[in-house]
Amino acid sequence: MGKVALIQNQVYMSYSTKSDIRPLLEGFDSIESEDIILYTAHNIPRLKFDLTDMDITMVIFTSNSLSENIIRGEVESEPFKRSFEEFLSKGKGCLILHQLNSIPKGVFDPFTAYNFLPIEAPKAVRRKEDPIKGDLRNSILSEAHPVFHYPNNVSLEELKQYCMRKKGLYWHYLDDSHCSVEWETLLHDENEAQTRRALLMATRETSKYRVVISSLNLDWQQETVLLENIIKFVSDGKCNTAILRDSTYKSMAFEFFLETLSSLNYRYQEYDLSTINQIEEFKKQIMKGTHSIVVLGPTHLDVENEKQEKLKEIEHFLQEYIVSGNIKYIGIESNDLNLKQFFVAGREKSALRILQDTEFKIHGILKEGNYIDDSFWSTVDTLKTHKALEKRNVSYTKFTSDFVKPILDKEKERDSFNGLLVPTSALLWLRANYGDDQERLQSTVDWMKKALLSGEEAESECIVAYNTFLEQGIETELATKQLKRLIRGKDLTNCNEIEIIHYIKAAILLRDIQLIKQFVITLEAKKNSENLWIDISVSATILNLLLEALVVLKEHEEDTKDIEKTIENLVFPTIIYIQKLSNRNNGVLENYFHWDNKANTTLKCISAILNLEDLMDIPVTEMVQSLISYSRTSNQILDNKTAFKVIDDYKNDMSALTKKNKQLEERVQAEVEKQKGLEEEKESLLNMNNRLTNMNLEYDEQIRKNDFQLNFWKIVIILGVTSLITLLFAVIYLFNYPKIYVDIIEFYKQYSINLPAVIGTIFTLLVGVTTTNYFRKKRNTTGMWEGKK
Repeated sequence: MGKVALIQNQVYMSYSTKSDIRPLLEGFDSIESEDIILYTAHNIPRLKFDLTDMDITMVIFTSNSLSENIIRGEVESEPFKRSFEEFLSKGKGCLILHQLNSIPKGVFDPFTAYNFLPIEAPKAVRRKEDPIKGDLRNSILSEAHPVFHYPNNVSLEELKQYCMRKKGLYWHYLDDSHCSVEWETLLHDENEAQTRRALLMATRETSKYRVVISSLNLDWQQETVLLENIIKFVSDGKCNTAILRDSTYKSMAFEFFLETLSSLNYRYQEYDLSTINQIEEFKKQIMKGTHSIVVLGPTHLDVENEKQEKLKEIEHFLQEYIVSGNIKYIGIESNDLNLKQFFVAGREKSALRILQDTEFKIHGILKEGNYIDDSFWSTVDTLKTHKALEKRNVSYTKFTSDFVKPILDKEKERDSFNGLLVPTSALLWLRANYGDDQERLQSTVDWMKKALLSGEEAESECIVAYNTFLEQGIETELATKQLKRLIRGKDLTNCNEIEIIHYIKAAILLRDIQLIKQFVITLEAKKNSENLWIDISVSATILNLLLEALVVLKEHEEDTKDIEKTIENLVFPTIIYIQKLSNRNNGVLENYFHWDNKANTTLKCISAILNLEDLMDIPVTEMVQSLISYSRTSNQILDNKTAFKVIDDYKNDMSALTKKNKQLEERVQAEVEKQKGLEEEKESLLNMNNRLTNMNLEYDEQIRKNDFQLNFWKIVIILGVTSLITLLFAVIYLFNYPKIYVDIIEFYKQYSINLPAVIGTIFTLLVGVTTTNYFRKKRNTTGMWEGKK
């Protein structure tokens, strides 16, 4: 066991020594004082970090520790909840003890006291009555739970009396009506008339988390028997594995094996072969069903060694549990070459898993008061088959009695079933095995005797009735005498399969070898081409009878090998065919039951398969499953090899591609360098072109300036010449016509002509035309160079 996080209320610790349970825990063999880490209101905020950083295997909330506001506030915070959920999901455990003071005073309704758990938990309810009153009970399903017998055997009566002496049985209880289905009630109070009150609850094995909640004040009352069991369970879970070892024989490999298990948080319990008390304890735990796996460690090879004798005795003790499929026995042995060999002994019977599934479904039907397969006869026939499995210690027949009561109640007022002999035989069997009314049972026997002796009943129906008498040990002398009279010398040629079933059952009950042989030969002739008798249900019934007959034949002194061989030849192909007809093997998953979707047929098929496996001297199912497992492993190894080959080929391809890629990269790099040189040359040419363009633009600008100046002076010269010519012409004209001057002045006056303005306008037009032409040429020249760029 690793570290234990112990959460206690410091207020109670300050004035009550019983509230500090560290000395109590240190008294348990599995807990050392240095493994206990105490948390109070002072350091509780550190716990959420320690759950991750430290090797803590369980958290214990002691009585009333959650009533401290600081502690409750911390554990209900989101950071703590996240850390706690992660802690529990790793297979760690939590125990919450009596928390009365977490419930507000005066509140008697269910109160949410455990809302920091990662699953919906039961609620706490304050008790109104005297805490002394009450009782402690567990259910049929919970009585086998490890907390009641590992490592200590818990007597509920002694526990009750102890708690009474400590001032109270319980002060509050748990409301389990609305909590998650992951919870199961282990202890409850049945004395309350209202409802059953849960006192101790734990998460189921199928749950992701392992949590136990107790309303009992076990820690403050210093109770050690049940509390130690609970702590063991919370810390490690159910201990499926027992390890038998010789403490005087040291093996480094085996020690490494155990350390490996511990590192994987795999729980096991060691028992020393040299200690008698431990061996007796081991046997007791095997009988209680605590362990389902037994591992034998290496021992000394001296055959005369006392431990070897003990080992043989243990193996003989385990034989029954190995054959029944309840124990898998694993060990290490040495051969003549002193080489270690690993062996496994066990019966992994697939039929057992189907049986458990079928039993639960049958119990559900009976619990509702319904007939199995909607028939009274099918109900009793199914219960007969189920009852026959009781000797195997592999079924839940001990739970059936409670579920059959509603069926018995339906018929409690009748001596017979509708006045019919065969159904009444079924009623007799039901009352003899599950009823408690002896008077009503005797009335049914009397009715049947009267009907049998009346001579009005069919012969085959009388055989059914007498078979029932013999099975139940009722009127055996009468039944034996009448059966011998009815079946000996019987011609079975015209009998159908159902009648032959009743005849062979009678022969088995009478232990009559000759009749068994006769009926077996008759059955052999009636088998159809599918290796069946009529259908699966009838075939399964016949198979069970044949296997029962085979047991009788093997026990007989006469030489019956021929007829035994005939039975084996009848049984094997039929069972193989029945296995193929299973709904699951045919992929029909929606059916409720495995064969014919009927409980009666399914249970008969399971019984036939189990009966056959009992007669085989090798674990066939185990071998088949091992071969399948080995085949899968082999295929996986082959697939891995193929995968490695593919990876290797891929690596080679990648190497070639890498090499080719490198070559391409070198070529690309060369092309890039070449392209870079061309770009540089292009850039040089462009620069040269730009320089030439700039030079050309400067030259063109100079030309334009010169053109403008030239044009300007051309205009000035033209205007000057024109003005001189005009002036000369005017002087000449005035000289020849002196009066014209007066006419011109009159003309100016008459038409208001401004001669300077006219001359200026003409001059302006000439300058504008010249300027326009200049800029048009400049624009055309600039556009041309830009286009060349």
